[in-house]
Amino acid sequence: MALSIVNTPTSQAAYYQEAYTIEESSSGIYGVADFKFIAVVKNGAGTQLAKFKFPIYPNSTNKGVVNVKRILETQVTSYFDLDLKNNSAAPCLEYDVEFGKYYSGSESLNEVSSSGWVANGMSGVLDKVPLVDFTERDIHDSELGWLYYNTFTAYVPLVNSETARYKSYSADGTLLKTVETGAGLQLEGRQRKVPVGANATAYASSVLSGSLPLIDPAAAYYTIEFGSYEQAIYYGNPIRYNRINTCSQYEGYTLNWLNAKGGFDSWYFQFKRIDSYEIQRQTMKRQRWELDGNVYAENTHKHAITNYINKSRQVITLNSDNLTTEQAEFLKGLFFSPEVYLLDGVDYYPVNVQADGYEQKKNINDDVFNVTVRCLISDFERTQRL
Repeated sequence: MALSIVNTPTSQAAYYQEAYTIEESSSGIYGVADFKFIAVVKNGAGTQLAKFKFPIYPNSTNKGVVNVKRILETQVTSYFDLDLKNNSAAPCLEYDVEFGKYYSGSESLNEVSSSGWVANGMSGVLDKVPLVDFTERDIHDSELGWLYYNTFTAYVPLVNSETARYKSYSADGTLLKTVETGAGLQLEGRQRKVPVGANATAYASSVLSGSLPLIDPAAAYYTIEFGSYEQAIYYGNPIRYNRINTCSQYEGYTLNWLNAKGGFDSWYFQFKRIDSYEIQRQTMKRQRWELDGNVYAENTHKHAITNYINKSRQVITLNSDNLTTEQAEFLKGLFFSPEVYLLDGVDYYPVNVQADGYEQKKNINDDVFNVTVRCLISDFERTQRL
């Protein structure tokens, strides 16, 4: 008669449900009036993160349910490296949950345990898959983007390192070039990224096979997949990028945003940009009557109403090219994302997308359409206080 785990979480997304169901088989124990289940959550190094004491689940005889996701959320973070050429990334979180019980005034700890891992994300199984919700998308040659993925468990027996394999194709599907790179991909238990768009065409690091550039200049599209170069084993579906190289009279800007799986998607906005400023003022009425020598008179050179605090915030409005239904659906993630960056020149700026909703347009209904994005620079500019 003992404590047992009867259900474990199936997701590796920290913001999803990470719920365990446990069971006590002895009626002489779970029938005691002060009986409680205990769960101790620890990180991979054995440091205790939290301790829960919880009762038998309502309408259940001897089972308990504990959801540890709120603890795990605090231990992972999104990863957006401001260095355009840096392939390093943030670690995922290994954790253990030790289950015990409290009854008759005493505790019995670590009777049974379970190990798991989580990464930043709120949807899907994140083990050794690209952190995107698509298998194919269009990408402008000027877009500075990345493809994120996790490298956690031994899905395949890797010898030395994980590799990313780029394949370039002509419009008719003829393979033009294959390049494999393992730079920055060696460590397990990490969220990783590899370059796409302009980052890929400008990539200048060493490769394991093939030759630079990563993308053949004549390619109409290319694919990326992950695996082991040494063993020629690859897993998951290749991600396909269809190259776009349309011209515009305006400067282009790349927006990068956190997606639901914990990676960062991107899009290149190449039409008219508008800069404006939201201004906030706080005012007060001022006394203009004062003693001047022996005369109490009004000083008309003083402000009767004073703006004693002024602050402004820059608003950048970006416009896309005409979109397809699939592109508009992809851009929906930008409007839902809690973390967005604007690449302006050679630097990234944190911005907040200003939108109360998103209208999902379709070519069959709307024929030709584009998307306008209002981005608020995240901090205010302030003037001196009076």
